[in-house]
Amino acid sequence: MYWLPLDGGPFTFLGSNIRAIDIVTDGTHVYWTDVSLHAIVRLDIAAGAPEVLVSDVEAPVVHGNGWLTLDSSSVYFTEPYAGKVLKLTPR
Repeated sequence: MYWLPLDGGPFTFLGSNIRAIDIVTDGTHVYWTDVSLHAIVRLDIAAGAPEVLVSDVEAPVVHGNGWLTLDSSSVYFTEPYAGKVLKLTPR
């Protein structure tokens, strides 16, 4: 995964072996659903390591193969196998 500024400039390598289904950013962090980790993951763009926000270990309905979106305080994601829209607060 790479970060490329919209206003141009060099790209930044963020990580490898990422199996993202959906990716969103708030400009500070990148969030994705990861099908290999069965998780929702967050990465600090500046200099962070990927952080699992929730996985199938904590919540068996999380498979990491849905879609996600953000608002100012939460991450919302779908889980097709569970047939649900789930919410993580705080993000």
